[in-house]
Amino acid sequence: MSVRRSGGGAPVLTPFGSFPLAVGAESVDADANVQLNARLVSTSTAEILAVVEGKGNASQSDSTVMVAGFGGGSATSNEEKLLVLASQQAVEQIAGQLVGFAGRLAAQPRSLPTVNALVADVYGNQVILNKGSRDGYRVGLILSVERVVREVKDPATGTVLRKLTEPAGQVQLTEVDDSSSVGRILSGAGFKVGDVAKPVQ
Repeated sequence: MSVRRSGGGAPVLTPFGSFPLAVGAESVDADANVQLNARLVSTSTAEILAVVEGKGNASQSDSTVMVAGFGGGSATSNEEKLLVLASQQAVEQIAGQLVGFAGRLAAQPRSLPTVNALVADVYGNQVILNKGSRDGYRVGLILSVERVVREVKDPATGTVLRKLTEPAGQVQLTEVDDSSSVGRILSGAGFKVGDVAKPVQ
């Protein structure tokens, strides 16, 4: 932010009828310059996906006239408003540049959910799962549905040590809310409540 002042010297005596008047003037020029830099970084690979920069400038010029010691005009540069206007220009430039990276960002691989789901219901060609967006599930996600065919338990404590499964088919999510999702059957048949669904793509 820069502020320049000019004039403002000793008042000049100016004839006004038979009376002299003291007249003075001062000019104030204010410039606000803002430069913003932004980087988009992949949270999964730490790759820098985009680097953009925006610049903004806003200026204002005011003057004050003093007559016989009384001021007129305006001498307020309103520096805060100039900074806001310059910042808005810089942000708009950054937003415009990011539009050009939209295709690249959309093509970035998305991490798979780490939590498996269970089949809660089967209706026609649809399978309802007990996991949703809170667990990273999203529309378009493909899951492998597996059926538990055997449980291996600790003979001493009865704790389940391992579950043996066999593939039953695949589903693709078409609807997702916070705690559940709906999948369309891509392959397989005979899905049952309690089958395990594992994200694969």
